[in-house]
Amino acid sequence: MSKFFNFLRVYLMVGCLFDIALAVGCIIAGVFLSDLDNDLIPVDGAASVKKYVAIGFYVLGGICIVCGVIGMFAFWKKWKCF
Repeated sequence: MSKFFNFLRVYLMVGCLFDIALAVGCIIAGVFLSDLDNDLIPVDGAASVKKYVAIGFYVLGGICIVCGVIGMFAFWKKWKCF
């Protein structure tokens, strides 16, 4: 049974690392989207939509970083959690 828990711990740690990588990707996408030229999008009001989508990427990235770090810290300290 110990091998199963060791596998589960490693699997969840790798999942936390992928979560952090997803967060970095979201933040990079938000930066690129905020730097996107408004002339490329010919729709009226595209600047405000672009701003809100970029903010959404930043928030999603921040939430994913927090979840990944809390998960890694929980497994490192061996807390009893899901």
